Formats: sequence, C-alpha cells, structure tokens
Amino acid sequence: MHEKSCCRLIMFCVLMVPGFAVKGQEVISLGTVIDSSVRHSPALKSSDAVVSQQQHLLKSAVNLPNPEVLLQNPTGHFYTVGIQQMFDFPTVYSAQRKLQKEQVRLAQTAVKYTLQDVRYKARILYIELQYQYQMMKLWHRQDSFYSVIADNAERANKAGNIDFVQSGFARLQADQAKNNYNLAKASYDGTLHQISIMSGISGDFIPDSLQADRITITVSDTSVKSNALSVYNRQQTAISQQRVHLEQQKALPGFTVAYLNQGERNTLFQNRFYAGLRIPLWFWQYKNNIAAAKDQVEVSRYNEQVSLMQLSSDMQTAWLKYRSYVEMLNYYESSVNKDIDNLTNALDRFYASGITSYADYLRNLNEAAEMRKNYWETVKNYNQTTAYILYLNGTL
Repeated sequence: MHEKSCCRLIMFCVLMVPGFAVKGQEVISLGTVIDSSVRHSPALKSSDAVVSQQQHLLKSAVNLPNPEVLLQNPTGHFYTVGIQQMFDFPTVYSAQRKLQKEQVRLAQTAVKYTLQDVRYKARILYIELQYQYQMMKLWHRQDSFYSVIADNAERANKAGNIDFVQSGFARLQADQAKNNYNLAKASYDGTLHQISIMSGISGDFIPDSLQADRITITVSDTSVKSNALSVYNRQQTAISQQRVHLEQQKALPGFTVAYLNQGERNTLFQNRFYAGLRIPLWFWQYKNNIAAAKDQVEVSRYNEQVSLMQLSSDMQTAWLKYRSYVEMLNYYESSVNKDIDNLTNALDRFYASGITSYADYLRNLNEAAEMRKNYWETVKNYNQTTAYILYLNGTL
C-alpha cells in the first residue's frame, strides 16, 4: 500500500473513532452533590446536636443547690422538721446565664464552620471529578486514535511502505495512550468513590463539563475576618472573658435562709426563720481562679491571632495563585487553544502530504495533547483556587 493511501485510510479511521461513551450515565450537578453532602454529613449532624445540648444547658444555667430538709431534736424531748436553702450572690446566676449564652453562640458558629467545610470539600472533589472526567475523554480519544494509527502502521510495515522502527514507535505510543487512559479512569473512579462516600449518592454518574467559573475577585475580597474559623476563635475569646466575670462574681458573699425550730415546741412561728451570710473568707482561692480565667483570655486571644495570621497567609498565597491562573486562562483562551487546533490541522496535512514521518507526527500529536491537558489542569486549578478564596473569606 502506498504511504499516502495509507495516510488517507488512517484519517478516515480516525474520523470514525467513537466518542467517549456516557450512555446510561446520569449527569449530577455541583449543587446536587453539595446539597446531598450537607444532608449526609455526620459532622454536621453532630454539630447540630451540640447546639441542642447547649440550648438545653441554657435553661439550667441558673442552678441552685438543692435545699436541705432536716429532722432535728432541739431539746431532747421532741423532733421537728426544718428546711434550709443556700444562694449565691444574685449576679452569679446572671453571669452563669451570660456564659451559657456564649456557649450556645459558639456551638452555632461551629455549625457554620462545619457547613462551610462540608460545602468546600464537596466543591473541591467535584471540580477534581470534572477534571478527571475531562482527562478520561482526552486519553480515550488518544487511545482510540493511536490504536488506529498503530494498526495501520503494522500493515504499512508488512507492505514495505514504512520501516519497522516507525511501526514499532507507533505501537509504543498507542500502548502509552492506553496506559494514560487507564490511569485517568482509575483516578476518576477513586474521586467518584470519595464523592459517593461524602454525599451518599450511589451509582455511576458523570459531572457537568469542566469550564472556568469566571469570578472577579479583588483585594477587598481577601479579608478573612468573616471566615467561620476566625469567628469561632473570636467567640472562644468572648467565652473566656465571660468566665472571668463569673469567677469575679463567685467571690461575692452568699446567703442562706432557713426554717428551723431550735427552741421549745411552742416557739413562735416567725421566730423559726433565720438568715445567714456566707463570707468568702478564703480569698486566695477566688483570687487564683480569677487570675487563671484571665490567663485563659490571653491564651484565647493569642490563639485567635495565630489562626488569623495563618488564614491571612493562606489567603495571600491563594490570591497570588488566582491572579496567575487568570493570566494563564486568558493566554490559553485568547491564543493557545486556537493555536493547538491549527497546529493539529497542520500536522494532519503535513503527514498526509508525506512531509512528516510517523514518528514526528506522533510526537507532535503528543505535544498537542499535553498542551490540552495543561489547559484543563489550569481550569481545574483556577476553579479550586477561587473556591478556596471564597472559603477563606467566608462567602462560599
């Protein structure tokens, strides 16, 4: 067979290569995966349970010690029943309630943090799934394409139109393309399994097509003060401050009121009541408790600063990556993608006219495929970086 006739046969076979099979597979959107992940999340259910727990504790924040019921024999001739109740200073109960309210707010903030975390992880996994699916399509086409070329190269070699080296190289490239496809499919299946575990969505589904989610992010969007973790840490500080106030109130006197008969049986009713004052005489224990609570405030503030610094650093890194990926996307979409198509068409023409050998043709096609792969990787990185920025600034 003449080489040009062989080439025309190859091009005909390539045009007949089937597309990537998706028959029978359901397309699941990002929103569906996120909503299902939120409903399925044990961590979120646990956080909701903690909120319920803290709200129940709020109702018992004003907790009085149990009253004492006494059976006494004041004179040795008869028994009488008495009762006494102790109270802390009234502001102690107020401080306890305020502290528990802060605990409720902390639990509610933890729910927001967990929700944000679940939504972010689901989005990142979905973007990864989109990328792996795109890679499967790319390498599936390469696999089918190169298999046709390798088969026809073998026939051309047997007919004496090309040498063994070109035929062997074509087969080697076909095997590599098949290996790339198998690796891409394994990565896709692994990511799909992760999403299935996280969302509870069973079955083999496919994602929406991967495309750049163009979001304009400015410097004003890089603040991390609204990040759920940052809010959570500030709430920890608020709790520590309220605990200081509670310890200070505990240092105030307490009260005791009682109904007791310490005299004869016929003691007047009104004379059976008495009241007492509990004096915080052992002042050092209150002083040390207050000092320890103030130290905890400092610890909470330092932890808040450490977290804020880390979040700010992460945001700065993500912001620089975002700007870089925007430039790369603009570059690809304005010229490179068109150039890749033009290059591929030119390679086909050169090969068909006999100017390019099998080996050069396949090497050039590999480079074109690699550039397409780099474009899709840039889209993935751009989408994941924008998602991370929205996660860090608390707007995801």
